[in-house]
Amino acid sequence: MKTILVLGAGGSPAVNFAKSVRKEYTLIGVDISVNHAYLTKEFYDKFVVINPKEKLKEIQCLIDRYNVDGIHAQPDIEVEWLSENRNTLRNVKIFLPSKEVIGICQDKLKSENVWASNGIIDFFPMKVDLLPNMRKQYLIISSNLGCPFWIRATKGAGARGGMKIEKYEQFEHWIKFWKATNPEWEFIAQKYYRGRDMAYQSLWHEGNLVSGQGRERLEYIYPQLSPSGLTGTPIVAKACNDKELEIAAIEAIKAIDNKPHGIYCVDLKENNFRFFPTEINVGRFFTTSNFFAQCGKNMPLAYLNLMFDLSVSFLKAVVPADTYYFRHIDCGGKIFNIGNEWGKEFNENFI
Repeated sequence: MKTILVLGAGGSPAVNFAKSVRKEYTLIGVDISVNHAYLTKEFYDKFVVINPKEKLKEIQCLIDRYNVDGIHAQPDIEVEWLSENRNTLRNVKIFLPSKEVIGICQDKLKSENVWASNGIIDFFPMKVDLLPNMRKQYLIISSNLGCPFWIRATKGAGARGGMKIEKYEQFEHWIKFWKATNPEWEFIAQKYYRGRDMAYQSLWHEGNLVSGQGRERLEYIYPQLSPSGLTGTPIVAKACNDKELEIAAIEAIKAIDNKPHGIYCVDLKENNFRFFPTEINVGRFFTTSNFFAQCGKNMPLAYLNLMFDLSVSFLKAVVPADTYYFRHIDCGGKIFNIGNEWGKEFNENFI
């Protein structure tokens, strides 16, 4: 059984990845927080807490000590680190797109500029600055993108720094707050799309699509804690097999990488019956990667198998569109299919 080192192992995205592959691979979880280890070490064969100041040295020591065969990084910050050190780490397999592709995908301004240049989205994003005359900037943005428009940090997941702007006062105070709190953050303004919140998880190998699956986010975890109502991670999601969604996601991927290789998870919004990409989470899976895995479309397992030239014949063609995934903190997760009388047990007892 081959051994995989999982970076960022203490977070729920890595745990769901581990749940999908642990029967077929030996897993060594790595994190910088001992607090995370107490809750998540049970999902790995071994859990190691490392010193972030000695990260490269300690990761290489783990590779050598445990004869590690491959490395997977789940959070974006770990994907970036692994990408930057891919040519330094020795005697281990890494399955990632190029550094250039990762750099574009992890910067919303860069990726949206690529899409706008290729006609995939209708408007170029606009950089947001703390100018002496912020009202003038607001008027320029709203004139170009319409109002409301969306502002967010150029980097980071979970709708980081995201806010729907409907009037000037929101724009001014939101940007000033975040710039005072995190002055190094950069922000962009984007077109605001009113339709469904969609996602497309895909796995590629040397330019060929190995597997892809769409879903719709229906309800977010703790939306009341975010002014935008979006917190990145859904507690209710639904499988979606809309062909137009798949076409839009693949078009967005290939505009940035003409020979995709690895994991590409695309966020899209619907507007006037069209799907527009808003970002690509590259090199790592969505938090809910085990949703499709439990339905037989195990992309995390296929990803590791491809890393070692093993079979991926177990992948199913599609996850039925009427399949729902419910999850919440401390509650676990459940998958229901409407065809199996989803919700009947509650509807019959409703008073």
